[in-house]
Amino acid sequence: LALLSLAASSGAQVNVYNQPMAANGGVLRPSQMWIDPGGANDLDSDAQAWADFEFSQDAVITHVRWWGEAAPALGFELQFFHQDPGTIAVQPDMFAAGTGSFRTEMHTTFVQTPVGNNLYQIDVDLSAPLVLMGNTRYFLSVLGQQPIPFAYWQWAQATSGPHGTFWWQRGLHSYHHLYDSRAFALVGYAQSTAGTAFCFGDGSAGPCPCGNSGPSGRGCINSRNVGALLSTLGSTSVSADDLQLATSAMPTNQSCMTFTSPSSVHGWPFGDGRRCVTGQISRLQVRNSGLDGTALYGPGLVSYASANFIGANHLVAGATFGFQTWYRDPAGPCGASTNVSSGVQVTFTP
Repeated sequence: LALLSLAASSGAQVNVYNQPMAANGGVLRPSQMWIDPGGANDLDSDAQAWADFEFSQDAVITHVRWWGEAAPALGFELQFFHQDPGTIAVQPDMFAAGTGSFRTEMHTTFVQTPVGNNLYQIDVDLSAPLVLMGNTRYFLSVLGQQPIPFAYWQWAQATSGPHGTFWWQRGLHSYHHLYDSRAFALVGYAQSTAGTAFCFGDGSAGPCPCGNSGPSGRGCINSRNVGALLSTLGSTSVSADDLQLATSAMPTNQSCMTFTSPSSVHGWPFGDGRRCVTGQISRLQVRNSGLDGTALYGPGLVSYASANFIGANHLVAGATFGFQTWYRDPAGPCGASTNVSSGVQVTFTP
């Protein structure tokens, strides 16, 4: 059952979510697609299973593990979905125009470990880290790629899970909600205690520019009707240089940039948000928030600062720096077309 482990100060990867396999695999569910050489890809046996999950705080996922039958010859397609915002039902956001998976990856290279009863544990590294928000429902789909018509790949059952399995089979012409949950784990970094969050859009740092205040702990409300959150991962150690800055809940596919300074103040209006990092500013590289509205910087921030920032902004032991993320938001509530996340103040240690 959803076990959230807080990342240690060393920044080591942990199981941030785990639904272990039931005894002997439990009830197996088909989740595969025939890859037709002619491109038709249309068999009544085609099926797909989605498993929902949620964290209590932001996390960065780098590795996925699941349990099921031996891998198909063409490998797997992994897909991550948001919850459908148009319903209270537990279902992925894929029915309205323009919706669907916000991260899709094909994996033909993986580690497959026998676990008995003709079942296997399968491990893959994601092509890039995936930043996921806390207290937000997501869905994972594992889809076996079959080169043979009417061949199945089946996903094992978990010992328990929050809401069962959302499932589709082409031949049944409908979607179903099954009582049993799927077995998988997500590995990465949970939000750490490196630094102190500040500069919230809840009024505590002053009013948001057009009354667009939001809940505590995030920036001022943006076009997604939520404030962007800057979280830390890893540690404050300059020798380890493993600090990461993860910004979530930004508008999708927009430019963004995290900036820093040793000077932090109570804040003043800036775009549709409030800026609390001031003085001699140094900027990290421009990123795109992608389909999931997130951006990740680090590890290696200490080294990057030494090579690219002015001397006063080098991240050295004993120094305290504030960080915030500035992002484009053309449809934002105040019409300024930009906003900023909440901030984090980090005091670096040896």
